[in-house]
Amino acid sequence: VHRVVALNNTLLKKAGIDYKSIDPTMDGYYEVFQKMKEVSETDNFYPFNVVMKEAWDLQPWFSAVGLKTGVQLNEDGKKYVPISTDEAAPVWEWFKKLYDDGLMDPSAFVDGTSEMRDKMGASSQQTGVTVDWAAWVGLHNANAQSEGLTTDDYEVVSLPGLETPDGSYMLGKGSASLFAVPANAQNVEGAIKVLEYFATQEGGELLSIGIEGYDYNVEGDTYTQTEIGAAHANDHGAPVPIYKDFVNPLGYNPGMEEALSYGDYATIEMTIPNETDYKEIVGKWGIQIIRGESSVEDGLAGMRAELLERGVTEV
Repeated sequence: VHRVVALNNTLLKKAGIDYKSIDPTMDGYYEVFQKMKEVSETDNFYPFNVVMKEAWDLQPWFSAVGLKTGVQLNEDGKKYVPISTDEAAPVWEWFKKLYDDGLMDPSAFVDGTSEMRDKMGASSQQTGVTVDWAAWVGLHNANAQSEGLTTDDYEVVSLPGLETPDGSYMLGKGSASLFAVPANAQNVEGAIKVLEYFATQEGGELLSIGIEGYDYNVEGDTYTQTEIGAAHANDHGAPVPIYKDFVNPLGYNPGMEEALSYGDYATIEMTIPNETDYKEIVGKWGIQIIRGESSVEDGLAGMRAELLERGVTEV
């Protein structure tokens, strides 16, 4: 599953903005953020939020300059970080402008994904635009509905972010999971059967809509969600199960199908053993640039130097 740009559509409507007509440029989104800030009545509201300390997830924004996040290979087969290059400067400057103009949540420098999601949720609405997994678009909406809210009260929609120079989009995609069973486990065969079960329609239903008779009931071919199931929002470990032919008998959460429709724009990042170092270094120098503690040029140079020094990159 991939990550998309999630937007508070209720606030967009209040600002007179049709989300499907948003200009997919840095200037276009800047104007949207300004209007959201103007109409929000929520205390401590910031239209834009991101987990900057971990550089997660910046892909929909760096697509404006056609750069892939994470570690990539250059034409010589050497590892490098595209968003640390000088070509990335316009996006880092844009982030700084958002921060300087009070449009980026300053807590983005310290918050994690849970705090970001809480601020995006219906009960808080302290932020208006984030980047998150496609499933979270649906989860935000389902959670709001379980609390008795209508789409007039709260609705999250999704977009693929900023347009690339060639007129497309770039989104980040999750890597495949790898399960391991110890060779000396007491029941290796049983463990493998459990994993295989998850990759079936029935196993997928358990991971998504939950337990029959508790989260939902079945009469003939009709599935009916219980009140408890609605509160669980079709998520019991995997809202989008791994089984390639899985069909959700209750349908996806509101807004999730649209978010999934952007999948063709998504690609995975290269898997590296020192991903934590990558996040720490890019996040640290990115924050210094955004706060104005370092110029964009010097900050990117420092980022590249530390990435190389700590073995994340080779050039």
